[in-house]
Amino acid sequence: MKKKLFTDVGNAKKFEVSIFNSNKENEFSFDTISNLYHPKTIDNCFSIKSVNPIPIKTENGDWNLNGNIDRVVHINNEVLNIIGEFFDSQKSIDTPSLPYIHSNSILKIISKISNNSLNRVSDLKEDVFGTQMLNEKEARKNSNFERSPSNTQWDNFVVNGPNIYIGNPFYKSPNRSASNHRDYSVIDLTKFGFKGLPLTIYTIQDKSKVKPFEDYCHIHRRRGINTNERTFIPCIYPPKTVHTRGCYSLRFLSREIMLKFSTASISIVYDFLVRSTGKEDFILDVLGNLPVLDNYTDDIMLRGLILNCVTIHYEELWKYFFGKDRNLSPFHIKDKRIQGLNEVLGFPNTKSISRNSYFRKKLEIEIDVLVSKSLGLDLIDLISLYEIEFTVLKQNENDTWYDQKGNIVFTCSKGLTGVGVDRSVWNGIKDLKDGETYEHTIEKSELYHGEKVTYYAPFEKCDRVEDYKVAWTHFEKIFNQN
Repeated sequence: MKKKLFTDVGNAKKFEVSIFNSNKENEFSFDTISNLYHPKTIDNCFSIKSVNPIPIKTENGDWNLNGNIDRVVHINNEVLNIIGEFFDSQKSIDTPSLPYIHSNSILKIISKISNNSLNRVSDLKEDVFGTQMLNEKEARKNSNFERSPSNTQWDNFVVNGPNIYIGNPFYKSPNRSASNHRDYSVIDLTKFGFKGLPLTIYTIQDKSKVKPFEDYCHIHRRRGINTNERTFIPCIYPPKTVHTRGCYSLRFLSREIMLKFSTASISIVYDFLVRSTGKEDFILDVLGNLPVLDNYTDDIMLRGLILNCVTIHYEELWKYFFGKDRNLSPFHIKDKRIQGLNEVLGFPNTKSISRNSYFRKKLEIEIDVLVSKSLGLDLIDLISLYEIEFTVLKQNENDTWYDQKGNIVFTCSKGLTGVGVDRSVWNGIKDLKDGETYEHTIEKSELYHGEKVTYYAPFEKCDRVEDYKVAWTHFEKIFNQN
């Protein structure tokens, strides 16, 4: 939505209004409205008494300028204690950083998580270490860094921000021109070699001058915007990983804790906790208050591993996980595009990993449910988080369509340029019947240009809210029996 209020401020910049009351000594009391994009929202917040949730964006992807009384959050000592305890556990009530609290509905979710006794990353103290690793400018100045998109071996591979996405270490590969962060092609995991690597935009000349981690590590894009589809973009990378400061990595002394944290961080709940801070640079001090879960972790880790373990480089991590006794639950849905639990246990083979997009989406949904249950949230809380905070994700999922092989036929997602067919083609094939196919020649991907792909009708989209309900019931039944 192009609505500029001030000529020198971008149209995506939001503001906040707070009304303070200092009548009582040592008693904080004020009202606040966050995520404002237009002054008229303020009037609506005080005049409309409805408490129905109002998402940050509309169904059309515009900034939501509506308001109601639920958007007016009252902050007092009790609320500041909750906020200080959760977001700034090392600070006093007088100095907490006030996060973006979109509504009272969201405040209730924060309160639930805060009241749940949790271990946090900051509790690990020296048992976790964070680093930006390579500063591109300094490395190039020292002649140890070359910018030249090329094929390379693992010893010279350098991870850059666009390479990764949610639970996917090999999301995009730079095009040969690599003129900017958008000049990348999406990797089709169904075509990606089990021993392969994407192109790397940088290569290391002398790896002895850097200090890569000796074990598997959590890695995420260092920066993010809290109105994008997703803000916190994490995955797991193998030993000897080198990355630029476009990423940030955490080295845990315990491999088990690394797995617990990194696989849980795939969930929209962790994403919400990060984006609520209002910060855009996700280094260790921002992540310190994120939980390290204890409940349902075997199931969360399994699903996160299936997403992350896309090449032979993860064989040792897979064997580590299954080298311990694990209590594992089956997946919530039976579908020919989704492997059964027994089918994914073997490694290494290409059938043991989640390649098709449909299966991967279902695994993300199960992780959301399991993490929510572990944090003491209920189904309504999870659905509220999705519908209020992740409106771009919802918009994209409402117009992403899969074929009977689990591949994306069409998507409106701007992050998946080159995946599937254009809308003009989609409008002509979307009503194909069961048994019918469409052959497409790929044109907008440098990786697969000229290749042909066949899509198998009928086509369908994922309904995340309905899947949440089905998955929640599925796991409730399993856990109640144990």
